[in-house]
Amino acid sequence: MLDRSQQGVFELVRSGDVDFGLALESAVPGDLAALRWKGVETAVMVPPDHHLAAAASVTLEQVAACPLILPPRELKFLFRKILEERLRELGAECHIILESSNVELSSLYVEMGLGISFATVVRDLPALRKRRLKFIPVAELPGPDHIAVVMRRDKALPSYKRSFLDILFRKSPAGVPHPE
Repeated sequence: MLDRSQQGVFELVRSGDVDFGLALESAVPGDLAALRWKGVETAVMVPPDHHLAAAASVTLEQVAACPLILPPRELKFLFRKILEERLRELGAECHIILESSNVELSSLYVEMGLGISFATVVRDLPALRKRRLKFIPVAELPGPDHIAVVMRRDKALPSYKRSFLDILFRKSPAGVPHPE
């Protein structure tokens, strides 16, 4: 397993260096196949005692006023680019205190109270219930999306790869959708 930006995932899948990748369905280029897997939404992560924790949703101006933990600019994280464009449009300045390319590590920094960050959240993951975090929707960010399994269109799926997808999608062996 490799942890990469979405662009990195697409490059690895195209080159054949990996069989499958996970990425936001809305970002998958047309030359790659995408199998919809889990619904997700982008949210801001805050510790439970943070002043934004009680809010049902927050604005980018509220978020920009807090110390932020964001993915590195140079690693081609699409979310960082979208966020910076929206903040520029609003004329809002932000204070980035830390850069982290790993959302799990970022969430630990948030739990420690170092700042707040963003996550693409699969709401039904049991691991999230164990964390000392609040996930709050941000009105100006893209709405719900899906995590998709990304693969090349020109490759047939051998039985062992199909079996992996069966496990991932929790379907019977004949139940995995074909990427074409």
